[in-house]
Amino acid sequence: MERKIEFSLILFSIFAIFQSAKISGSELTSTSSGAFPLFISVLLLIFSIWIFVEGSKEKEGKVKYKIFTREIGVIILLLALYGLLLELLGFGIATFGFLFISISYLSKKDIFKNLIISSLTVVIIIFIFKTVFKVILP
Repeated sequence: MERKIEFSLILFSIFAIFQSAKISGSELTSTSSGAFPLFISVLLLIFSIWIFVEGSKEKEGKVKYKIFTREIGVIILLLALYGLLLELLGFGIATFGFLFISISYLSKKDIFKNLIISSLTVVIIIFIFKTVFKVILP
């Protein structure tokens, strides 16, 4: 089962590369609209192949682990809530809230550190997308 998922991830990566290349059409440059999706798709393919190769080195045995844990369920709910609140609250506030709650739930570290990490992450993302990429955020 795990090998099928690993192979499916490789196929999905190849599909994503072709779809990303279609975004830019014939003009594929570092500043074209398909450059970043293509870059991410190529990275996905590289890491998918790496996972596939590493998985084949391991002996297949029965490993018991839960696929759907409570943490995954909470993050899925938080993502759904984030999607609903994104337009209402705006990118900065919704993203900060999502990050802060997610980090606090998963790491259970100092709340002050979580506030700093969430704040800096949002500020950096907004800076990069607004000034470097000149993208209008929701």
